[in-house]
Amino acid sequence: MYSINELANGMRLIHQPFAGEVVYLGLIIKVGSCNEKAAEHGLAHLAEHMLFKGTAKRTYRQIIDCLESVGADINAYTTKEYTFIHTAFLKKYVERAFDVLSDVFFNSSFPDNEVMKEKSIVLDEINYYRDNPDEHIFDDFEELLFGRSALGHSVLGSEKSVKEMNRNCLVSFVNRNYYNQPPVLSSVGPIDPGELNELHCRYFGAATFKSSAIKKKENFRSKSFFVTRKKNTNQAHVILGSKAYSYYHPDRHVLHLLMNILGGPAMNSRLNMILRERYGLCYTIDANYSAFSNAGLVTVYFGTDKKNIDRCIRMVKEEFNAIILGSLSGRMLDKAKEQLKGQIAIGFENREGRMSAAARNLMFFNRYFSLEDIFARIDKIGPADICKVAADILAIDNLSTLIYH
Repeated sequence: MYSINELANGMRLIHQPFAGEVVYLGLIIKVGSCNEKAAEHGLAHLAEHMLFKGTAKRTYRQIIDCLESVGADINAYTTKEYTFIHTAFLKKYVERAFDVLSDVFFNSSFPDNEVMKEKSIVLDEINYYRDNPDEHIFDDFEELLFGRSALGHSVLGSEKSVKEMNRNCLVSFVNRNYYNQPPVLSSVGPIDPGELNELHCRYFGAATFKSSAIKKKENFRSKSFFVTRKKNTNQAHVILGSKAYSYYHPDRHVLHLLMNILGGPAMNSRLNMILRERYGLCYTIDANYSAFSNAGLVTVYFGTDKKNIDRCIRMVKEEFNAIILGSLSGRMLDKAKEQLKGQIAIGFENREGRMSAAARNLMFFNRYFSLEDIFARIDKIGPADICKVAADILAIDNLSTLIYH
């Protein structure tokens, strides 16, 4: 069960009732690193950090204390396409949560002294990722794959770009981007929808939002690549991958299932069973599919001894070819579909995850996807669909490779 309340200004709130004492509330803003200009890389992320550093009526300490003093949690994160502010609290503090969320969204003041401190923190964050090759390699791979497009740079930005940021940059970026398309509120918990709708109207109803700008279609890098980079690491880190389907492609569910079969979280994924369990060549191997509004990518990542790089790459490609040629029987596919449905259902039991998923679905698809909707799409997938999508995405000529060694 869920309900959607829409205000006159176009802003929507989606609510899913659950028994208990805790409410999960989130605000999704359709602004991320893709909205940055060339000289602004990392600005969306810094703006998200600065949301909690002071408003017209609260200092940063008052923002924190207002919710944390009653045991609540408030946090935020930035992706390439959206910013998400989320909080969890005892249900009797629902009005306080609405007050704080609306305050940081509409009234953040970006104090100069806090900007300087937060820039230093972000620079430390950038250095942290640089010191973790199993994470940094993904940013490098996306930069190589998507080139100079909006998807081609790290959400964190670079050391150079962050150092050049100031309060004027932040205010300009937020005013230019935050109030175009109405954000979406999402809640899960034991709150009466009528009370939520009244708070929604009181704290967000007076706002006005401009028409969202239409993004131009981008040209992504067309040629595959094979890049090696020397790193001072004990083992090699390797990514194989390619461009893939956007959010809106009709075969995105097939690709999700395919990558789960190859290297999902279960230990019986095909690549894990071969490279780790059968041959002991790596500790970690996983496959992922990431979708965006106008593109996507698939990756297989593994870490291995440097002497085993070529052997592991060959085995991964052999498994791709086997899938393309139909090695996945109908019985195997049925088991894989049940596995994926079970994993998704377990994820739905996480109320915070359910809250954020509903927000994303309403923002990007203008609808709510129930567990039944998702299961129905998975159930329709047949062996021929898997072969077709595998040939489209995982053909050897499509694959790019990045190696840290």
